[in-house]
Amino acid sequence: MLDRFQEEHVPHIGKRTQKDYGYHIRALRKHFGERVAADIERKDIERFLDVPRGRIQRVRMKSVLSSAFTYGVERGIVKFNPCRDVEVVKAQRRERYVTDEEFEGVKKMASPNVRLAMDLARLTGQKQSKVLSLCWSQVDFEHKIIRFRNERIRTDPSRQRVELLITPELQAVLEECRILAKKKRTTHVIVNEDGDPYTTTGFRPNFQRLMRTKWKPAGHDGFRFQDLQTTWERDRQI
Repeated sequence: MLDRFQEEHVPHIGKRTQKDYGYHIRALRKHFGERVAADIERKDIERFLDVPRGRIQRVRMKSVLSSAFTYGVERGIVKFNPCRDVEVVKAQRRERYVTDEEFEGVKKMASPNVRLAMDLARLTGQKQSKVLSLCWSQVDFEHKIIRFRNERIRTDPSRQRVELLITPELQAVLEECRILAKKKRTTHVIVNEDGDPYTTTGFRPNFQRLMRTKWKPAGHDGFRFQDLQTTWERDRQI
């Protein structure tokens, strides 16, 4: 079922989502690959989600698996979707505050690409996916504005864009990004070492590896990239 889902359905969704689905499908094959799709029950899905670490990632995989089962029902491969009635308790939002010392310490250990992504997240308060998908067409140097799209607002076009002022500090970071982008000839503000746009599934392991192999061994407490958004929000309240 996963093979047919990937071959017949996945090519018709967005390219970025295709990459994310490909990553999750590989993990689902590793876990469920030897099972007959019609034999998988709700308790199997609940067991899959019941892990001490990596649960958020498995919740994302469960969503992909649910889409695959919906496809399977439509194609007559299975009779029902066992993911449908599995309740997922939303994790409480993290409130980890990243101090200036921690932020600068990690930046010294990071590659230029990751360092610039960190700066943009800290200065704009945008989540990882928004930082990585930011294109130069959204950056208006003349009027000193960056325009981010707010996907949560679908009914009111006037609220679908979030405009942020380009401060002198943010201007300096964008200039560094622009120099790198010209060398790589890319339309995206943040790119990897090959000059290609990052995907969330490609960037996240890099940041986690930075924490695991460099920052934590030096005796520091780790943090997630998403904690930079929380830090930005807390700083605005001060």
